[in-house]
Amino acid sequence: DSKLHSGSTFTVYLPAAPHQTFAEPAVAPKASNEETTRQMNGNGRILIVDDEEAIRALVEFTLGRLGYEVTEADTALRGVELYREAFKQGRRFDLVILDLTLPGGMGGKDALKMLLEIDPTVTAIVSSGYATDATMSRYQDLGFRGVISKPYEAAELGRTVQETILASRSENAAECEFQHAC
Repeated sequence: DSKLHSGSTFTVYLPAAPHQTFAEPAVAPKASNEETTRQMNGNGRILIVDDEEAIRALVEFTLGRLGYEVTEADTALRGVELYREAFKQGRRFDLVILDLTLPGGMGGKDALKMLLEIDPTVTAIVSSGYATDATMSRYQDLGFRGVISKPYEAAELGRTVQETILASRSENAAECEFQHAC
């Protein structure tokens, strides 16, 4: 309800919850933090490309505790260089997390194009604080295999990384079996 020079009143209607008694738990009991962490543990090499030092530090700390080896880059060009060097040495990254907007004229979308030229099987997640950017909703059309919005929650970051790496590994294994090339 809105009135000129008086303001607006918003009424929000929420669906009613199913009837329950106080004896019933409202939700299933959550797993302990230790159990949740154990479920998200993984292995692999991760490259985080983000201009925010705090984000890079959070990713390195969180994923490092989950068993991943994390390398950081603060610009898209530096990230591409690090990926190229590792790829030439036969130590490719299992996953690249690319910030959508980076300084220096090259963002995550352009960096992914360059990475795909180096390694057509690169696995990348797009990351941004701009949840409404079209890239975030149609990330797969651009070659990304996953998406994560800032600010990160450690559990969401761990789960997204683990799921994306596992999906990529199973896709690559299936393709390898199909081609009998491995």
